[in-house]
Amino acid sequence: KIAAELADRVTVEDFVVNVRNKAYDFEQYEPYLNEHFEREALPRFEGARVVKPHTGQLLHYRDAVIEILSTQEEILPSHFRWLNETSIVSRVHLGGQTVFMPADAELGVDVMIPAIYGDALRSDFLQETHHGFSGGSYTMYDLVRPKVAFWTCTAEKFEKFCHPQYNNGYNYYLKNMVKENYHYGEGDVTLALPYEI
Repeated sequence: KIAAELADRVTVEDFVVNVRNKAYDFEQYEPYLNEHFEREALPRFEGARVVKPHTGQLLHYRDAVIEILSTQEEILPSHFRWLNETSIVSRVHLGGQTVFMPADAELGVDVMIPAIYGDALRSDFLQETHHGFSGGSYTMYDLVRPKVAFWTCTAEKFEKFCHPQYNNGYNYYLKNMVKENYHYGEGDVTLALPYEI
């Protein structure tokens, strides 16, 4: 939709994409991320590159560095049980602070990431996993120890997902661990880095 309606008003330098090959999947293959994206969306953004990141890679954009912590390649050659397992898990370094971004990663990824990185996951901010619906864990939140959490969900979903009995209570745990929580109900929120709490 953005490509179809806004391409003439938006400049895209890079699309950072690492999607699975059809040969490795069966039910959860998403053709848009491969065939349709390159055929329909990419040509609308003149000069845009497709960057395929790999675990351990650092992407430099102006004064920000994006650290790639995991891609779908870590699960290969196994089949995927769910589309969200293929999410790119990253951390942004900017203004002397860090933002941990697990995207929609869930199922085995929320176990794999803490096992690989341990205490090195410590970050100042957290973009909550999979909108708060699923994918988090007590272990991951204890390792990340963010001061601020961003929830990509409505105020109503925030209350539901953070109920003590929802998903064994790990979102409730995170909500009370951090000093500040923000969700869609807050409207547009801008935090200038470095951000002191």
